[in-house]
This record gives sequence, structure tokens and C-alpha cells, in this order.
Amino acid sequence: MLDQLIAIAVGGAVGALLRFWLSTGVYALLGRGFPYGTLSVNVLFFDEPAKVSAILEHLAGILAPDHIVSWQARVNKEVQERETSA
Repeated sequence: MLDQLIAIAVGGAVGALLRFWLSTGVYALLGRGFPYGTLSVNVLFFDEPAKVSAILEHLAGILAPDHIVSWQARVNKEVQERETSA
């Protein structure tokens, strides 16, 4: 549980810094008359949580293969149960 909280905190901090740096750069180029920085961040990174989640799941498979093996075994068992009931 604690490792999940740490991962969330680190991910939030990194995301906040990237958002800040990008929006600051856009404001430096286009000015602050309109929230171009916020708009650009929202348009460019609206699907980033899905990408980050996929990367973390992949890394979890590399770093903790036992977890993935148990997940694969559970999926295989479900598939076999469906095939036998059909």
C-alpha cells in the first residue's frame, strides 16, 4: 500500500512539473492574454494517464514477474472455464 502511495506522489510531482514547464514556455511565446499554456497542456496530454498506466503495467511485468504470472494463470483459468461451459 505504501509503495502505491509513493508511486502516486512521485507521478503527481513529475506531472505537475512537466505541466508547469510546458505552460510557462507557451506563455513566454504567446503571452498571458489567453490561457494558451493551460489549453496546450490539456490538448497535448489529455490521454497521458492511459499511456503512463500502460507503461507502469509493462514495468510491473518486468520488475515483478510473479504478479504477472499469477495474473496470466487466472486469465487462463477463466478462459478454460468458459470453454468447458460453452
